[in-house]
Amino acid sequence: MNAVREFLPLKNNTNFCRPKKLNYQSSWLDKAKKLPQEILSRLNLNAFTSTLPNVLTGQITPEADLPKAQGSKKGLHPTLYRVLIAGEGAEFFIPPFNSCLDQSKCKIFISTSNHSQSLDPYGASNIEACPVRDKSQKNLIYLKGQPTTHLSSFPPATFDLIISLWSSQPSHNIDFISLLTGIHRLLKTNGQFSIVTYLDGSPELPLRILKKIIKEHKDWSLKMYKSALPASASEFRKILEKARLGDVRIWKDSINCDYPNADDVYNDIFILEQSLFSDAIPSEYISTIKREFIRELKNCSFPLKITYDFVGASSI
Repeated sequence: MNAVREFLPLKNNTNFCRPKKLNYQSSWLDKAKKLPQEILSRLNLNAFTSTLPNVLTGQITPEADLPKAQGSKKGLHPTLYRVLIAGEGAEFFIPPFNSCLDQSKCKIFISTSNHSQSLDPYGASNIEACPVRDKSQKNLIYLKGQPTTHLSSFPPATFDLIISLWSSQPSHNIDFISLLTGIHRLLKTNGQFSIVTYLDGSPELPLRILKKIIKEHKDWSLKMYKSALPASASEFRKILEKARLGDVRIWKDSINCDYPNADDVYNDIFILEQSLFSDAIPSEYISTIKREFIRELKNCSFPLKITYDFVGASSI
């Protein structure tokens, strides 16, 4: 179920980096904080020095590194090490990267749908870039817009490292092959990447209940979106190979959330009911779905543990 996991990390469009009000939601925040170190431990940081000498020692003069505006002669400085981190939770990667990379030699592009910078002094057409005005963070550039759109906006071979997270996922209008091909296009030769994606069919219990409800109401003629997500780690590997990203190390993980009652399960998973179906849902259908969904969960013991499975891949 692509749409379920596409919106879950946003938690009703609140900033993913803010403290959660509910205990079960804190599981997402805890994983977001741990994920940078888990990913960096799987990447070969020594490869930084093979694509850009002395990136860890600080001998390159700082220069602007902004997306090229249409009709402008300003481009991307060729000697800077460039990193793109796309998806919710990208901000958690900033401290570990800044601790191991010389800020004068690298630029970190942050692409997250929750970023709301409005300053755009560079007149870029396809990409609107807003450098962070904090003087201690000169090497950060925040990109406005959806993460998936930036994969087609930059010129080829722009980045030395790309990290694609939760919300930088295939949507109803883009398949996984297209998304991964976009990542491959943006990577320099010998560039590195890491991708984290949800697995299809997770969380198992809520999706099974929803499918049962839809099956019992054939007169509704509701159709759920076909997921574009991989069903397993092996399927994910095959998709990566088709996108020429096959030389990878793959791992599986999960996030466990303990829900105190059935209403919380429903409210947390079905924040955006319309994202689950190919057609608009009448309000009376939504009411019925909620009532029957909660009724099905009444047979469960609470607190109820719901597991969200995901898979990750990092270049070797």
